[in-house]
Amino acid sequence: MSRQIQIRRGTAAEHNDFTGAIGEITMDTTNNSLRVHDGSTVGGHNILNETKITEKLSEKVNKDATNFTNTGKSNIANMSMPSRNITSLSIGASGTIYTAPADGYFWLRLLIDSGGFVQISIPGLVALAWTMPSQQQFSYTIPASKGSVLDLGYSGRISTNFEFLAFVYANGAQ
Repeated sequence: MSRQIQIRRGTAAEHNDFTGAIGEITMDTTNNSLRVHDGSTVGGHNILNETKITEKLSEKVNKDATNFTNTGKSNIANMSMPSRNITSLSIGASGTIYTAPADGYFWLRLLIDSGGFVQISIPGLVALAWTMPSQQQFSYTIPASKGSVLDLGYSGRISTNFEFLAFVYANGAQ
């Protein structure tokens, strides 16, 4: 014959004024959840039920992944993924400033000689600098909001057919 086990139960309000014994399990009839007690914590420790787990996960996703669109594609810096709309830019002298025409990404590739450097900055967003110990190809993609200013500095640039600077529009940006 099977045995029936019954545990103490009460409303959430009743639990919030109750301190159970060490290891005691009680049922919160308001929230349909279990609480585990340690003998000293008033109200015990809530054991999440399926509804509460779903709520907690939803809160976490909504808090930490607000940059996802309804199609599941990630946004970077509140922008969509890159589109196929690309504008080629001329690489000017070191210190040339480029302004983002829309939300998107600056895409850069340079060949830098040994001892040369590359500096990239978008005020208020990013400031990066690299010194090349040997001749190296430098490639970088930088997210930028419309109107952001990219300041590109370098030394030891070796002009090749493989270098480029382009602006890649974010998906949906004009």
